Amino acid sequence: MKLVLNETKSFKNIIDSVEKVLEEIKIMIDSEGLRFRGLSKSHVCFTSVEFKSTYFYDFECEEPQTWYLDTNELLKIFKRIKSSDVLEITNDESTVTFKFIGTSERVFKIKMLDEDYMSQELPNISFPLDDFINFKEFKESVKDVSLYSDKIVLKTENNCLFLSSESDFVDYKAKLDFFNECNDNYKVIVNISWLEMFFKIGEIGDLNIKFGNNLPLLLSMSDISSDVEIVYLIAPIIEEDW
Repeated sequence: MKLVLNETKSFKNIIDSVEKVLEEIKIMIDSEGLRFRGLSKSHVCFTSVEFKSTYFYDFECEEPQTWYLDTNELLKIFKRIKSSDVLEITNDESTVTFKFIGTSERVFKIKMLDEDYMSQELPNISFPLDDFINFKEFKESVKDVSLYSDKIVLKTENNCLFLSSESDFVDYKAKLDFFNECNDNYKVIVNISWLEMFFKIGEIGDLNIKFGNNLPLLLSMSDISSDVEIVYLIAPIIEEDW
């Protein structure tokens, strides 16, 4: 197995975004590409990231493989990569090797974790709301809410998405337009910290948002070429407990 990546900035940003979510990460590689899967220790956030084989400059994988790695140790390695470096990834039975090729050649080997760590797969949920919104507008509204609250209410009404919060001194409400029509009313409450982690990825495409009454909130983005897809599934805060 051999993967070569010429442009490493977006790859590093995605790894950085999942560091605070996942302590351990499951990586699957086959002829279609490379996929990350993981569930937060609190079981509140499920993360899925997929890089298609076409995302890489060189992609060689003769048979499917699964790795279990420590996310924090993986990020330490990626903090040492330079923007001009070429990244080459190979493996043996117990380690994954990351080679940075630039003006010099540097090699990091990270040991795989035991396979008894089993991250779950993305659950199959039928969401009544499935639409797109502007990433930057959504991010700015969440930043507004974070000034006064650690929780945010998302609600659909009259073909719009409303984001709101209440505090002892300030109440906040923002209205965002959906790309398509949404005639039904739905509501979900989530912790803002998970959204802030999702935003670390940066904007790679339009933001797909899915939820329903007391269902999880699903956020996903794909780049224009569909070579990369990121999914965050965030458990809701049940209103009676809030």
